[in-house]
Amino acid sequence: MEMNSTTSFDESGFEMNLSVVSIIVFSIFGLLGIGGNGLVLLVIAKVKELRDITNILIANQSLIDFTSSVLLIANFVVPLPPLCDNIVLARFICGFWYTQYSFWSTYAGSVLNLTMLTTERYLAIVHAIQYRRNASSRPARLCVLLPWMAGFMYMSYLPSITKVEDGMCYRFLWKSDTMQRALGITTFITLFVSPLTLMTLMYVAILRVLREQTKFYADGLSSIHQKTNYRDRARRNVIRTMMCLSVSFCICFSPNCILYFVYCLGVPVDLEGVFYYVTVCIAFINIWINPFVYALQYRKFQRGLKQVFGCSPPENQESTNMPTVTVNMETLSS
Repeated sequence: MEMNSTTSFDESGFEMNLSVVSIIVFSIFGLLGIGGNGLVLLVIAKVKELRDITNILIANQSLIDFTSSVLLIANFVVPLPPLCDNIVLARFICGFWYTQYSFWSTYAGSVLNLTMLTTERYLAIVHAIQYRRNASSRPARLCVLLPWMAGFMYMSYLPSITKVEDGMCYRFLWKSDTMQRALGITTFITLFVSPLTLMTLMYVAILRVLREQTKFYADGLSSIHQKTNYRDRARRNVIRTMMCLSVSFCICFSPNCILYFVYCLGVPVDLEGVFYYVTVCIAFINIWINPFVYALQYRKFQRGLKQVFGCSPPENQESTNMPTVTVNMETLSS
């Protein structure tokens, strides 16, 4: 999270407080994010098996992270564009570009979309019957717009606390220290504490239901369990994948978010120190780590990846190896 206090840039726009090492690291992260998330989008677009509600949200997550990767290079590696003589355009560049408004907006959208992914799995497992009756990909396609809109709306305060004067862009002109701390603490709670708490509670409920279902099968429905074993394992694999995404979110963003929270409380933080840049680098890992999680953990994506690159077995041969569900199990979700 951006934590700088009032900062100015001269007219050339080439003043950047990033070391050569930071620029190299951010470049690598951006390229990994573009390549990895672009591959996820390609696989989901080409494989029909990956066009359900869950994978629509996964595709949206990859699209947001792909955009964040592009903006990471544009905002933190490429030199800032100079302010021009046109005051309207200069204010736009100052408010929307020098503040990294677009990048932090996609970050906020990524957090919300990840929470939506967890919520979708929670409804599918814990409220399976209602979910199966009401589930449709059409509402999911509409929901993908929500993280984008919410992210850009929430971060809209950034351009409002800038101004251009004498060819200089001044950022983070807070009206008072109280306003700065209040908004900082709100951001910490909204984009870190609340999503993490919600995801934790939902996964606890999911794991409880899955454990009860496993015990239910073991208590005498072995024949049905054998027929539904493939579907059950596939569902659990999706849950494990989503949990890995949530854990990586927690690990990546915890150091920088906690440092941001401490800063908002008035504790002096060295924004030019090595520790601060380490927390930023760890946070930016989250924009490219998810495709590796899919490749290592998500079996549907693994099959889709093989199919796209011509490494999968013939479809009819694969289907013969899949058990057929012959009973109507309303308690099972997709």
